Amino acid sequence: MHMRLAPRALITLVLLAAALPIDAKVQIEHWVTQSGARAYFVETHDLPIVDLSVAFAAGSAYDPRGRAGLGQLTLTLLKAGSARYSEGQIDRRIADVGAQLQENFDPDRAGFALRTLSSEAERKAAVETLADLLQSPRFASAVFEREKARAIANAAEAATQPDHIAEEHLYALMYPSHPYGLTAKPATLSTITLEEVQRHYRTHYGSAGATVTIVGDLSSDAARALAEELTSRLEKGEEGKLSPVPPPKPTKALFVGHASTQAHVLLGVAALARADADYFPLLVGNYILGGGGFVSRLMTELRSKRGLAYSVYSCFKSVCRRDATRRARRSSALRT
Repeated sequence: MHMRLAPRALITLVLLAAALPIDAKVQIEHWVTQSGARAYFVETHDLPIVDLSVAFAAGSAYDPRGRAGLGQLTLTLLKAGSARYSEGQIDRRIADVGAQLQENFDPDRAGFALRTLSSEAERKAAVETLADLLQSPRFASAVFEREKARAIANAAEAATQPDHIAEEHLYALMYPSHPYGLTAKPATLSTITLEEVQRHYRTHYGSAGATVTIVGDLSSDAARALAEELTSRLEKGEEGKLSPVPPPKPTKALFVGHASTQAHVLLGVAALARADADYFPLLVGNYILGGGGFVSRLMTELRSKRGLAYSVYSCFKSVCRRDATRRARRSSALRT
């Protein structure tokens, strides 16, 4: 379950592979930067665009017990200004060159995905901005208090939603002694300090646990220079390793009452690790079963044909939870 490639860029690589003829192969370059970060690159000149991501072993599973929500708060603050640029300047620099910058966060990884034009001036400005965010964050106290208050309010609101309540109990049952089972709550968020955020950044946002993925309209030499720019000023930090997930315990059923007009039924199991040989076959199988939206078998049979449920779906990956913490490892779920 420990992801090595950033989710958005990895999906891009897979889609590129699927779009090519059967006998063709995507050429993926791989190297290690001077700072120790892993880098992957696919060169393609079909569009004047570069997609890149920088991911770290810093997801929610690395939150200390009693501090659930620390990882998400740290990532949010990274985007809120650097030593060189204010929060407003960051937004303007990205918008002025037509780039897109978004956060990626799941139980295993945390980081940013950037889409930019491949023209030198635009690409340089966008990458320089991201590099500055990653390597010299501002962590302003006023912004910390604002984002902490927002996170507490979001967690309090989520605790009133039946789907969130059901998911929280599901993961606690599946992972009773592992960080995958933790959920950010107002009580855990309220105790987090700015010093803990800064320490979390120094520990987990280091080059040892970083992965840079680049796909797009640039040369191999330019991609290597880009990867160096994004990681050269990072401290080494920790590579980040999680304890193994204990074997699943006997099946349990839990019923939680809630004043709602809908029922949420969740079924889940701690499945298998990313390195397992069956991972990708099951990923494809899950798409057919319930991961493909209205073309999936669950949706076709339960909603389209029988009208028994408003929504039904299945997930076989680490990012299908729909609330702000994005923690799911759900095999199937039903809402009726």
